[in-house]
Amino acid sequence: MIINSLIGFLITAAVIFFVIVKPANALMAKMKKAEVDAPPPPTPDDIILLTEIRDLLKK
Repeated sequence: MIINSLIGFLITAAVIFFVIVKPANALMAKMKKAEVDAPPPPTPDDIILLTEIRDLLKK
């Protein structure tokens, strides 16, 4: 009886792992890869202006 319960538990755990956990991990990896591949947003104009002012003051 205990062995039967143990086998049933292992089968259920394997099904949950391969049906839910593996696809979820693959999806998260694809989302993270797409996030990394995205180009950074353009620098705002005020930041560019402040950078130019800083560089001029350094000289």
